[in-house]
Amino acid sequence: MNKTQERILDEIRKNPYISQQALADLIGLSRSAIANLIKGLTDEGYITGRAYILNEERGHLIVCVGGANLDTKLILSEDLQLGTSNPAQSKHSLGGVVRNVAENLGRLSQSVTLLTLVGNDMAGRQILEECHPLMDVSRVQTLDGYSTGSYLAVLSPNGEMSLGLADMNIIEKMDPEWMISNQSVIAGAHFIVVDNNLRKDTMENLFNQCLLLNKKLILIGVSAPKTKRLPERLDGAYLTIFNLDESQAYFHSTERDPMVFAKRWIEAGSKHAIVTNGANSVAYASYDQEPRLKRVKPAKYIVDATGAGDAFSSGVIYALNQNMSLEDALDYGLANANQTIQSIHSVRKELNEAQLQQDKEDYIQ
Repeated sequence: MNKTQERILDEIRKNPYISQQALADLIGLSRSAIANLIKGLTDEGYITGRAYILNEERGHLIVCVGGANLDTKLILSEDLQLGTSNPAQSKHSLGGVVRNVAENLGRLSQSVTLLTLVGNDMAGRQILEECHPLMDVSRVQTLDGYSTGSYLAVLSPNGEMSLGLADMNIIEKMDPEWMISNQSVIAGAHFIVVDNNLRKDTMENLFNQCLLLNKKLILIGVSAPKTKRLPERLDGAYLTIFNLDESQAYFHSTERDPMVFAKRWIEAGSKHAIVTNGANSVAYASYDQEPRLKRVKPAKYIVDATGAGDAFSSGVIYALNQNMSLEDALDYGLANANQTIQSIHSVRKELNEAQLQQDKEDYIQ
């Protein structure tokens, strides 16, 4: 960045609504020259959002790309019986894998921008209102004629999922053109976190952007069926986080050893890989390190297991954003997941940096 660009940023910092002509008059350049310089600053991620919003957290910004929806959880009083009415208790909350990750990170005082689409409906307005204090939602677009994504989970009395249903049709509007329109936000990020809800062509476009801009892309699994949306090669991925079922689906294999799949994700192009295996273990590997296995410490009890994966991913990403090693980051992820499944909330409300640090210390004892 040259001295003229530094001067432009200084003037925008003083007045985010300053016009290009006013900047031209102050600096002594033509308006077109100022426009070109501002475009360069935007492309490089120093300016993001509307009204020349400066990206002061450019070095540590986490951009989360994917689904945001309204979750309904029905907790059964007894085991599910098909073909009849089942007594249950209902709970409503915000959801979506990437949105949950973004909220976890926001509660951990990380600088987070959410890129998603919502409908012009009550659920969309609720997502924007509740997310706003924890993350930047200025780039979330509202679409007329589409419903905000929704997810219904039927949980057994012990908290395990009996049935899950999702309406995520709005995500199909997250096409490559939409992804390109957000390139300036991607350019300013330290980590880009994406779930594989996205269309395959959109995913490929994002991979290409991250390769071009030399950005760290973290890819999180959503479900085994949606692994078909992933590119055939994952070159450009910094880290993949998938469970055993998703790994089996992507590689068309019945293998049960998570360490085998950790190595296969690396061979597919990812720099680092994590494969979770429920309450049993977590396998991890890197391009320069053979797969290893870490055992999972059981939770004291389970209230709701649906937020465990998102909590785990968030803890890992938080630690990596603090420049910790992947091995150390796993403990933060496991501790966050361990505490989250003991809560009715997919993202626990008491979460903060100090709490997670304490949870990690308790977990590794």
